[in-house]
Amino acid sequence: LKFSLFRIAMAEERIVAVPADDLAYEQPRFTLLDAVERQLRDETHALKERCSRVLFAASTGDAKNAQQTIVSKFEAWKAETDKAGVLGGLLIFMGGILVHIVEGPIDLCYQSFKYFGELAKPQGNTGDILTNLRMLYLSELHGTRLYSGWWNYTSSTKPGAGGGDELSVPEKVWEVYQKFLLLGCKLAAGGQVASVIRSNVELLPEADHVAYLLTAKAQDSLMSADEIEEALFGPFHLILESEVVWPLPPALRY
Repeated sequence: LKFSLFRIAMAEERIVAVPADDLAYEQPRFTLLDAVERQLRDETHALKERCSRVLFAASTGDAKNAQQTIVSKFEAWKAETDKAGVLGGLLIFMGGILVHIVEGPIDLCYQSFKYFGELAKPQGNTGDILTNLRMLYLSELHGTRLYSGWWNYTSSTKPGAGGGDELSVPEKVWEVYQKFLLLGCKLAAGGQVASVIRSNVELLPEADHVAYLLTAKAQDSLMSADEIEEALFGPFHLILESEVVWPLPPALRY
């Protein structure tokens, strides 16, 4: 409400506060909020046609048939939650780790991440199916979709003892994300998913890099699920710089 009243006050000032200055003319302010609003309301790229991408990784647990359980549970969740079929992506298993990209509306992408968070909770005597969940990358407002469906793939590659220490954590994250983009371009061209991936194994993310991002060494560079919830999806508190400077300077240009 406070923010709405502030915008109304700004609009009223533009209308009534026109100083009598022959050397100046009124120049409406164009703020960052205006720019974002225009982008979201662009008729040529409607918001519903834009997509977001969320990339995350985890370790598979010690439960029996953990991999099959993860796939079956997520497919059941997706069928229930995504009835329109707008959520795409690719889940790759590599040894004892997995890396997953989801593409679609941001709400569904984040719900996917949260659902994996539910799977990562302790399962009691049956053994854990998922542990050590980390979000690696989040990107919004893309006009081109790469994943028209959701698939999973099991790679024979397993992480070794190394971790590509010559690359920083951000560089490792970008390398993994870039590989998914390139692989998505190949999948978008058509063909059987498994065949396309086997023909482009060089585009699979480096297992060592993904494994390193799940270690304690990378913890300080990656946000936890709770930190992501608070920073990106929790209640949003905004105080504009101009809100603490009153009265506003006239919207004039000389």
